[in-house]
Amino acid sequence: MLHSREERSVLAARCLDSHIGPLLIVVTDVGVAHIAFQEAATDSPVEQLVRTFGALGQDALAESSQLLDDTVGEIVAWLNGELTSFTVPIDWCLTSENYRGKVQRALCTIPRGEAWSYGELAEATGRPRAARAVGSACATNPLPLIVPCHRVIRSDGTIGPYGVQLGLARGSEIKRQLLAMEGVEFGWSPASGLRAREVNRL
Repeated sequence: MLHSREERSVLAARCLDSHIGPLLIVVTDVGVAHIAFQEAATDSPVEQLVRTFGALGQDALAESSQLLDDTVGEIVAWLNGELTSFTVPIDWCLTSENYRGKVQRALCTIPRGEAWSYGELAEATGRPRAARAVGSACATNPLPLIVPCHRVIRSDGTIGPYGVQLGLARGSEIKRQLLAMEGVEFGWSPASGLRAREVNRL
């Protein structure tokens, strides 16, 4: 359900087929609120919308808006390598105000072409020993792609999981594909003195 107390008067959603799998994209009158991988979904998009947004989600797939058009257009362009950053506004209504929400907001500070370790993100958010909590925040990110949880990797330089809680069988493959598209290469080791964020840029 919505965590924000602000009422949403508009909810529009669209299913998008993409080369990383089908996506359900949801916007409110405030901004893009939710992106859900559909590859392993066990219920219909309408059922997902109602479960997440209540009665407002019932007719969302029948609605349209300029923001929805803009969001879908930017996602398509980004996945095609024609766009390097998103400009559509974000509605954080599915993000809590606790540490998990703080981490999810902080994901937007990781620049394109960089990969941070879970520990680095924990340190950046003021809790250097909270790498596990950072991993949980990434796993429950309601806005993958736009809020780039794919830019967080393990401290040993390996890619780490992606979409496990969603049941994505190709999660690690998708994560590697997204990072490669942004110019991130792997192969550094802790012994080299390199930090996880020191990677090649496009």
